[in-house]
Amino acid sequence: MAIPGTLGVMLKKYTMKQYLIILILQIPVFAFTQSTFIKTYFNNANGYAVAAYSDSNSYILGGMIAGASQYNPILIKTNLYGDTIWTNTLNGINVGQLTDMARSNDGGFVFLDSHSNLGINADICLTKTNESGSILWVNSIIKHNVDVGYRIKQTYDNGYIIVGRTNSLPGISGPFPYNAYIVKTNSTGDSLWTRNFGRLNENDYAFDVIETSDSNFVVAGYGTNVGIYGSQVFLIKLKPNGDVIWTKYLGMYEHEYGYGIAETFDNNYIITGAKRKNDPNYQRDAYLAKVDTAGNLLWEKSYNFSNNDAGYRVLVLNNGYLIAGNSPSDYNDVLLIKADNNGDTLWTKIISDIHQLSTLKSIERCSDNGFLISCRTNNADLTLIKTDSLGCIKPEVDSIIGEPNVSLNDTIAFHNYSVRGTWYFWFSTSGSIVSGQGTKDVEISWNQIGIDTIYSVAFNNCGSDTLSYVVMIDSCVVPKISSIIGDVHPNVGDLSNYYVNKIEGKNPVSYNWTVSLGTITAGQGSDSISVLWHSDGIDNISVIATNTCGSDTTNTYIYIVIQGVDEMTNITVADVPVYPVPANNKVYIDLPIVYQNYEIEIYDIYGKQIYHNSMPAGINEIDLSNQTSGLYFIKIIAKEKIIIKKIILNR
Repeated sequence: MAIPGTLGVMLKKYTMKQYLIILILQIPVFAFTQSTFIKTYFNNANGYAVAAYSDSNSYILGGMIAGASQYNPILIKTNLYGDTIWTNTLNGINVGQLTDMARSNDGGFVFLDSHSNLGINADICLTKTNESGSILWVNSIIKHNVDVGYRIKQTYDNGYIIVGRTNSLPGISGPFPYNAYIVKTNSTGDSLWTRNFGRLNENDYAFDVIETSDSNFVVAGYGTNVGIYGSQVFLIKLKPNGDVIWTKYLGMYEHEYGYGIAETFDNNYIITGAKRKNDPNYQRDAYLAKVDTAGNLLWEKSYNFSNNDAGYRVLVLNNGYLIAGNSPSDYNDVLLIKADNNGDTLWTKIISDIHQLSTLKSIERCSDNGFLISCRTNNADLTLIKTDSLGCIKPEVDSIIGEPNVSLNDTIAFHNYSVRGTWYFWFSTSGSIVSGQGTKDVEISWNQIGIDTIYSVAFNNCGSDTLSYVVMIDSCVVPKISSIIGDVHPNVGDLSNYYVNKIEGKNPVSYNWTVSLGTITAGQGSDSISVLWHSDGIDNISVIATNTCGSDTTNTYIYIVIQGVDEMTNITVADVPVYPVPANNKVYIDLPIVYQNYEIEIYDIYGKQIYHNSMPAGINEIDLSNQTSGLYFIKIIAKEKIIIKKIILNR
């Protein structure tokens, strides 16, 4: 985020040293013009992304999310910073295993679904939408309940080519019956021809396909042979009518896997996948191979980066290739490997996130030469990643947390709330950094009354991000409490801890707590207490904060304490997802299908009911755009059973 434009006026008050520091802080803001981010959508919605595409001023992410009793495809359009412009859920399309999404020549999209449950018993089903996600048509390819499509692409004739695996064809039998499967359709999804490819005692899977510059097709995949317990990459080149031109194999059944393919500038082919390391634990290296137009191997490389790597997609760049995959050293982090035209490594990037990134699904190059990536997470989120041209993602400073009004000569703690930063720089225009320079957390003290601006910069090897925070310094500031934090759902006999979130006030501060239905066992006079609960009911927990400047006597915070028997039968708080956290304007609540209908009540921290509605099982949307930022409590009622959830609004 850029430093405010009023700095030109403010700088007149600063020394030359201060002027130079602030000027330096502005350099990272302008030195890196490519937008980078990691964004998740519909957190914990039991869904995942399958593909993403870029335009000059927006991105489209396709995937699926879970509803009350079915899964639905979804399109999310964002701006160039990953902020949502609109979402469109394809209600009525109940998908079984959404595997891919292709962009069509008319700007629309085609979803590829396997094991659909549309009442038509289709194994492979196509759903075509326009550019805004409105459904144009739905078509099924085959109806044998045993076929899976892994990849779909539009062809030059406006039809589609699909690859996957099958065991529904005549002549395929035995304990290892899977054959690679290729389907060509017309522009409305009607099958024109199908081909299968398989070998004896082997499972064969087709994972990617390209339409070549000579108007043929090349399919990439791998086969696993049970007899020698190994796998081998295969390539199949077909004519436009599906006739096989040639079939080639890479490797010697040493656990080679082919996942992605692209055509190179010299009209040859580049394949990525994985290859087993030479160790007894069957760990894999990312793999890259180049073949000529006849499928003959030109060279192959493996990349020993971490314990178990794989490449799933490959891009052809002006000066080499980009392998995109996963490296599950700790979690399934996204792995990017830039190789030159001979396959030698130029750079490697690992992309990690607090959401624990999982299987990479797609990557494409953007107009600014950065890369757009879609992937899954271990939390079942839809995830969109934008990097710069070197695979970097800059830090992102979300906020600075501290006290906005401080007292003279007080030492106050401030926190840089950010992601992906490895080093931090703080600057106060009139205060002194007491401790913590270089870290996320610092302490600052002031010896003069007035207005100060704090700047905090997060750095990593990809760039930086800066945020400012304005502080008012006075001779003596009365304490102010924003909230009480603790267990809002204890049972009788529980020992619960509560503490205040003091947002400002001269230190030291003493606290006087009051509880009606429990006993304060420890902490009276401090900013945190322990309470032993002994009665059922709804209690008011209040606290008065006092310092030498005065007392905060106006804020009493009500905590809803529903004790005793208060859980729905066989349902825990974790079974009722409420997201996102924190929320902005809208909150989503996924009500389990144990009951058909629920009563939803929402209370603010003062105990005032601000929302009430009846809702069916499934995902429901609640608009809280008319409420202020802060902590709220959602009371979920079904047949006299109650669950309490918390939600935080942060705008």
